[in-house]
Amino acid sequence: MVHCFFPTHFYGTETYTLELARNLRDFGHEPIVVSAIFPGEPGQVAIVSQDEYEGLPVYRIDKNHCPDTRIKDTYYQPALRDVLFDLLRDIRPDIVHVTHLINHTGVLLEVTRDLGIPTVATFTDFFGFCYNNRLETVEGRLCRGPSRSRANCLACHLKAAAQRRVDSLGRVTRTPLGARAGAMALRALTRVPMYRRGRLAGIVEDIARRPDTLGALYRNYAAAIAPTRFLRDRYLANGLNLPIHEIRFGVDLARSPKAPRPSDAPITFGFVGQIAPHKGTDLLIEAFRGIDASRGRLLVYGPDTQDGFMASLRRSSSGQAVTFCGTFPRQDFARVLSEIDFLVIPSRWSENSPLVLLSALATHTPVIISDAPGMTEFVQPNTNGYIFDSGNTRALERVLQDIVNDRGPALALTRTTEYARTTHTMTLDTITVYEGVLGQRRPLSAVAGWRRADYKLGCQLPLEEWLWLNRVGAFESPALRHYVSPFPPAELMHNVSGLSSERDFASHGSDLFAALTEASDRPLSAYKRVLDFGCGCGRLARMFKGHPHEVHGCDIDKRHVKWVSENLDHMVAAVSSPTPPLPYASGLFDAIIGISVFTHLTEQSEQQFLGELHRIAATAGRLFLTVHGARALERALSEKTILNMLNVPRSALEAARQRFETGQHAFILQRGHLTTAGNLRANRAAVIQEPYEYGITFVPEAHVSTRWTKWFSVLDYRRGAIHDFQDIVVLAPKEGIDTATT
Repeated sequence: MVHCFFPTHFYGTETYTLELARNLRDFGHEPIVVSAIFPGEPGQVAIVSQDEYEGLPVYRIDKNHCPDTRIKDTYYQPALRDVLFDLLRDIRPDIVHVTHLINHTGVLLEVTRDLGIPTVATFTDFFGFCYNNRLETVEGRLCRGPSRSRANCLACHLKAAAQRRVDSLGRVTRTPLGARAGAMALRALTRVPMYRRGRLAGIVEDIARRPDTLGALYRNYAAAIAPTRFLRDRYLANGLNLPIHEIRFGVDLARSPKAPRPSDAPITFGFVGQIAPHKGTDLLIEAFRGIDASRGRLLVYGPDTQDGFMASLRRSSSGQAVTFCGTFPRQDFARVLSEIDFLVIPSRWSENSPLVLLSALATHTPVIISDAPGMTEFVQPNTNGYIFDSGNTRALERVLQDIVNDRGPALALTRTTEYARTTHTMTLDTITVYEGVLGQRRPLSAVAGWRRADYKLGCQLPLEEWLWLNRVGAFESPALRHYVSPFPPAELMHNVSGLSSERDFASHGSDLFAALTEASDRPLSAYKRVLDFGCGCGRLARMFKGHPHEVHGCDIDKRHVKWVSENLDHMVAAVSSPTPPLPYASGLFDAIIGISVFTHLTEQSEQQFLGELHRIAATAGRLFLTVHGARALERALSEKTILNMLNVPRSALEAARQRFETGQHAFILQRGHLTTAGNLRANRAAVIQEPYEYGITFVPEAHVSTRWTKWFSVLDYRRGAIHDFQDIVVLAPKEGIDTATT
């Protein structure tokens, strides 16, 4: 049940409804959409019409036949009862899912109760208790909810009504102070006997009773879904007492890395969505006025439906590098985002997980958002975007200026911007809610030909579900935590990755697993014997939980191996030496993975270990080894944060570049590292068996194609496959080679 639907309405709630319905159909269920036609839109002969959209049956209730006659009709309209009753009795659904009550109103919940149909909701805004649905005060600040007197709700009504008035009263109540004063006057006026039964009294009564009426009706929901923690908490704080499941929205878009931008190209900022005051489009255009056209441009996508507001935007942007692009087909969304460097969402109201935000993150497009709590849950400043004070033009202007003034670090955010959750996983979580609501009825997962995913499968799950579980689910739902591998102590995590946060460690491991899966011609769970060469304390190894075959790991650090052996039941770990041989039989492994090993070896060690890996690889095996190639060297020389991370002198890096550009292996010794000889002598807690040279290594493709091909055929070379930094080299062993002689 949704208030409006495609093809004429196509914003976030409608898109969520469509994607949910399509996935339910793909899983073998029978979704039916019941929508409505707003009063004033082109009507139908009958009050209920039926059509199809993308193969989905859609019923539309034409509100032109029963328009709103008073404020109460906007949230509780008894005239709809018989229409809804007859329609649902004909459809006979097993369950009703409400994705918005506008147009259907709270009467729907009485009808589903009387028909005995279990009903759930997805909350996408604050309709259930907030008069303007946006939880916004007349001053434009975040509201806590209806006051006891409902005077704040009356003030919102007066301010909105004033937009339609041109007289002096309208001009007064358009202001926050005037709206609040008018609300107090209305409350006082309705206490006067002669006004208690008049039109004004009816307005006051309808607004004052709204939260209580909907609060009582919402008790008919068996469960609810909220896409953000903030939205869930606001409903609970305003008295809703029912199970609310936090299920984040998913998006289905191509997640290809962004193409590099020319160094002299202007930064492209973008706005995508409804062009309206509460969306802050005017705020963005005003903030953009100070940006020089040679350094930045603004693309505004959205329908031109508010003539007066749109005309004011065009006047404000005259002479600026602002282009109004209109709308685009949904299938072009990824293309549009690929052309935008930063998506700006300057909303004045408390947005809740807008799909345009998630879509931007999924396509590696950093975002600039106002500080609405329903958006800030998804944005980490200087990692995947920037946050400014809502409604503050100067604050937004400073963010835009900072980006164009220091474009290198800003554009680099594309490499740390992502959102892995898809609508497929979102629908699976929603079906779990349905099954819980249906109780003893036949589980929906019993439908022939479909079985709900079992998290116990671990890495055998579809990739997107396994990545979501490790990156998000395990941290947001305690019940899911035991389905992922345990985490090492912070000291060990930092030792192998420089990370101390479990969530960051999990995200890095997920990134590695995803990149390797993409490089492999089969799922990683299909290999019979896997070796994680240089497994550390399990950053990647954790992701192999649930592997149906053998997974081995080796590392030179005894502490790492000890922790892995004691905590990762799916892996057999062994201590290895800084020099060959490795403690394995010849021809044992049909998959060998070496992440961040050959990125640190001298050329002599590299050659020794390539021969050793050839010895232990099965004849038809595959090797996935990472190197620092041209992309890593380019970033190390151009980005200060990368240079600091590598912790080597710039002069050494310049010398390495000279060797690299002639096709030679380039090694830079790192003094004082845990595994260098000097540190072994100084550190009594040293845990490896012997000192060896350890540093930062850059390997040209020409070196791989000449020196590595003694043992292996190069099947694939994936540049910047891991965090736009390390390359993955995919190898197959050559036959008939005497490793010992070589």
